[in-house]
Amino acid sequence: IKIKDKWIYYYSLAAWDMPSAGIGYAIADDIAGPYTDMGLLCNEDQIDMNGLIDPQPFIDGDHVYMVVGSFHGNYLIELTDDGMGLLNGADSQTENKVLIAGIPLDYFNNTYYEGGYIIKRDGYYYFFGSAGSCCEKDSSSYRVYVGRSKNVNGPYLAPDGKNLASANNGQTIGKLVLWCVPGASRTTAGPGHNSILIDDAGDY
Repeated sequence: IKIKDKWIYYYSLAAWDMPSAGIGYAIADDIAGPYTDMGLLCNEDQIDMNGLIDPQPFIDGDHVYMVVGSFHGNYLIELTDDGMGLLNGADSQTENKVLIAGIPLDYFNNTYYEGGYIIKRDGYYYFFGSAGSCCEKDSSSYRVYVGRSKNVNGPYLAPDGKNLASANNGQTIGKLVLWCVPGASRTTAGPGHNSILIDDAGDY
C-alpha cells in the first residue's frame, strides 16, 4: 500500500512452535522496490492478542488502520499516519484495539475467521473473513463470509442481524459470498483469504 510518499509491504511471521507471532514491514520509494526491511511493527505480546497475523492496512480519511488476527479473533488497530508505527504506542493499542469479528480464543477454531479485509462502499464498511479448513487438498472447506457496519469499529452484522464478533455455536456468522460446492468433479477447492480489487472502471 502507498502511504504518503512510501510504498509499504506488511508481512506476517508465525509458526506453530514460535513463542510470539507478529507483523513486520518493509518500505520502498517505488512499488517495484527495492524494499528495505524495517523489522517488527508489533507482536502478540506487545498488544496482548493471540494469532497476530494477516495484516490488512486500511486508510479511512486521516486515519490509518490495520485489520489483524486469525481464528483467535480479528481486531482493528490504529497506526501512525505514516503507517510505520502503532498510534500512541503498544500500550495504547492494547487498550484501544477493537474486536470486530470472531471471539478471543486461546485455541484454534476455524468456524471463526482469518484473512480479514475491510472496504468502504456507499456509507458502509464491509468486513470479509475466511472460515473453514484451508489446507486439506480437495477436502478444504475454506470460504469467505461478509458482514457490514456503519462504523469502522463495528459492530459488523450479518444480514440476519447477528454480530460477527459473537459466539457462533459452531456455525459461522455472516453472508457466504465465495465458496466451492463439494464434489469429486470440482477443479477448485478452498477459496478464501481474499482481497478486494477496485479497477479503473470502478468495478469490484
